[in-house]
Amino acid sequence: MLTRMEQSLKLARNYCAVQEEVSYVYHRYIKTLYADKQAYLLTKTQRVENRPPSVERLLESIDAQDMVAPFEKAVLEAKGFEAQGEFVITRIGKRKKRKTPPQYRFALMQNFLRVVSCAYSKQYPHLSELFIGDKPFITSTWERYGSKVTVHGKQASFLMSKKPLSRIFDHSTVEESAKVQLESMHPNPPFFDLAETEEALPQTYLSGFTGSPPFPHLHTMVLVDLYSWPAEQIIQKALLYLFTHLVTDLTERQGKRFGDILETPVPAQAIIACGKRFHFIWYQLNTLDLENDDGIKNLVYIDSPGWMYKKILSDKKTDTKSLTNMKEKPVKLFMAQLFAKPE
Repeated sequence: MLTRMEQSLKLARNYCAVQEEVSYVYHRYIKTLYADKQAYLLTKTQRVENRPPSVERLLESIDAQDMVAPFEKAVLEAKGFEAQGEFVITRIGKRKKRKTPPQYRFALMQNFLRVVSCAYSKQYPHLSELFIGDKPFITSTWERYGSKVTVHGKQASFLMSKKPLSRIFDHSTVEESAKVQLESMHPNPPFFDLAETEEALPQTYLSGFTGSPPFPHLHTMVLVDLYSWPAEQIIQKALLYLFTHLVTDLTERQGKRFGDILETPVPAQAIIACGKRFHFIWYQLNTLDLENDDGIKNLVYIDSPGWMYKKILSDKKTDTKSLTNMKEKPVKLFMAQLFAKPE
């Protein structure tokens, strides 16, 4: 009796007679129908529904009330307004009289990083030791279910650290993942909607950094969504980019091989900024044995608190602007990711 996964793979092979020569490619412009399920399958990742205790303890130690106002100011500045709500003069000397284009989201993330670093660098010294790699090109190829999968792109930025992060999921949670069966996409194959190529792909592996960088360990990946994609699409992109960076760094710089079970798991984080909306990812790479779904899985916890604020209000009498319904939870989660201490 074939499992659903085996049935899906059989359908894929019947659909493409030259399946052995076909490689599947994911890049920044691809949208797939079952984005979230597909990302978990392609990276052999189990999504954990309960917040890891290590993350819970960190959140309990954070009081974000005093940071809501600085974050609000950072949003207004990033949207193109100064503190008092005046228009910012553009390079060509004209006043902005339209909505700020999506590029403001880059400025938003930079403002948030600056606000947290300035306020807490003494309490958390590692904040002043993070290096920002701005959208380096990453690419990697691995085999999954007998076919090659390639991911490449350069939309994400990386906060790099001198030391690796402490593990996110404990040993028992990792061992329990071996008993979990990943949800299939039946009757569709795991490569559904990915780009196909019959050409030989170059064996290029880039983590975004070469040689022996002084900041070799990924602390947090920052992905800014410029196109207002649905949540499952942008989360898929973040997971695949995060996974690509981690496996490439392990195989190319640290000498690991696909098929290895990692004695020391590799944790990492990701922040997804979609303007008002944020997603936060805690990921732990436990295995490079990707050929099948047996054994332990890689683990991920995703927290999507929703909107950070509702809209910007303008007071014509006082010529000031403010945010409505500014929420504390996204601010607290943002701080928790930056506060995560390296080992």
